[in-house]
Amino acid sequence: ATATATCSAVWYTSPTGGSSIPTPTPSTSTAGTTKYYVAQLLGSCESDRAMIVVNVTPQPSVSATTTNACFGLSNGTITIAATSGSAPYSFSINGGASQEGSVFNNLTAGNYTAEVTDINGCAANTSVTVNQSTSALGINLTAGPSTCINTAQGTISSVASGGGGSYSYKLDEGDFQASGNYTDLNAGTHTVVVKDQFGCTASNSIEFLDNPLAVASSNSPTCLVSGANTIELSAADAGNGVSYAWTGPNGYTNTTMTPTIPYTSTSQNGTYQLTVTKGICTATASVNVACSNALPIKLGSFSAITLDKNIRLAWETVLEINSDKFQVLRSADARNFEVIGTVKAAGNTNENRSYTFSDVEPLGGISYYRLRTVDLDGTADYSKIVSVHFSENSPQVNVTNPAENGVIVVRTNNIEKAQFNLFDASGKNIAFDLVPQAANLYHLKLSQPSVFQFLILKTETEVGTFTSKILIK
Repeated sequence: ATATATCSAVWYTSPTGGSSIPTPTPSTSTAGTTKYYVAQLLGSCESDRAMIVVNVTPQPSVSATTTNACFGLSNGTITIAATSGSAPYSFSINGGASQEGSVFNNLTAGNYTAEVTDINGCAANTSVTVNQSTSALGINLTAGPSTCINTAQGTISSVASGGGGSYSYKLDEGDFQASGNYTDLNAGTHTVVVKDQFGCTASNSIEFLDNPLAVASSNSPTCLVSGANTIELSAADAGNGVSYAWTGPNGYTNTTMTPTIPYTSTSQNGTYQLTVTKGICTATASVNVACSNALPIKLGSFSAITLDKNIRLAWETVLEINSDKFQVLRSADARNFEVIGTVKAAGNTNENRSYTFSDVEPLGGISYYRLRTVDLDGTADYSKIVSVHFSENSPQVNVTNPAENGVIVVRTNNIEKAQFNLFDASGKNIAFDLVPQAANLYHLKLSQPSVFQFLILKTETEVGTFTSKILIK
């Protein structure tokens, strides 16, 4: 008979020496690396030992955060976070397809299972719930004092409803804050956004409109009733798209900006009310008219134009009695005026007298001017208010007014091409000789200036038509 020897495995914890151990069963509960050594035993003969390395990787751990879905929307999110295990990870929800990204968007409200799998295929999961607001988030806005406001006068009060939990608010491009009340707002459309604790948002808007400018002024007529004596009412120019309405004593009404009233009775003294309307917005002003026994200066005209980089003021008197001086007043808002210059008056004259003054440091935008006429004993009166827009970069056509010696002087600024046409009061085209003087400076020479009291100049340019009424002297 032939004897058969059987080999057996012998396990050790060291490469040489030491006692054998039972066949090992590695634990997977603790991550780490363990080395074992095994040899074959045949009878009393034992082979060299071979090393076996057992690696146990850690089980991944998973957590998840959510943002809730807003009422009526599927915009909830789940963000899964993995710790331990071995990167890279893949993520899934409810056993669906795995993805590298850990964020899942556009979810409806409900319960979800969030799972993470590491590179070794080890997986872990957790349960998470996406909640939803029980009612729609909304916001109601109240404007104050109304939707028609003066500068930095608007207010907004916000009241939120629905959604979930506490609210925060932001105005236009600002930051979120606890209060939804805002003050010192200018004209324009303002939007308030409300956000609840779930991150859901709603918005609403209010448009504030500028109140039109309403400033009323008047001369002081003399108490001596005569055909040449007039009340000259004047409203500050409130811009385009506005209407003017005057009311006054004896049922007086007028819808022009600067009405003139023949003064025939002291019953015309009193308060004249001006209403300026632009769209749904109105503004009012008033001026008290009282006759004066003293008339140091009677103005015939007063105008303001841009000339070069200055504002040129020109006025004419038809009567001066013991006149002392003219104070030139300027304002940026037609309300608050300051003295910017003084021009000596003629004293006593019943002939037309012309005066000019140049504002060499004009304000940008619209400026308002008026004259304070003062006689030798300090009696003073005010002219009407005139306005002019100044910008060094805007196209301008400046005309010297009145035109003297049959020559109309025209200067253009920031205009490449200009074509001039003259018309009389009936609309008839009037011939003239065009004599260029320098770049953007022209003389328009009339052959018979004495036959005209005034002419209308229309200047056609690439940016539009400029119209000027010119007194001919």
